[in-house]
Amino acid sequence: MKGFGFALVALLGLASTASAADCLDVATKALEQKGFTVQSGSATIEELAQPSNSNTTAVRAWLRVASCKTGHIVVNMQPTSCAINEVWTQGDCDVPDVRQALQNVN
Repeated sequence: MKGFGFALVALLGLASTASAADCLDVATKALEQKGFTVQSGSATIEELAQPSNSNTTAVRAWLRVASCKTGHIVVNMQPTSCAINEVWTQGDCDVPDVRQALQNVN
């Protein structure tokens, strides 16, 4: 029985990682639908837990797009469904044109 518990924990850990990758795909597609070109290999994803010892409460994707040389578009999502909660800009992506194009991303 102990072995089953450890196997279940391992599978849940793998499912969590796959979920983050799925969410990265969702974020990328949402930006592409708004006309942005996500630079290949520039996207990162992080799982957030608050408080830090709890389960994952959000997944955040940091994406660099062709129209922003040093900044990012940040997409905050639900960890299980990858539903987009909010989108914001950082660095040189934080300009009115980009913010306007990102309105109603989901």
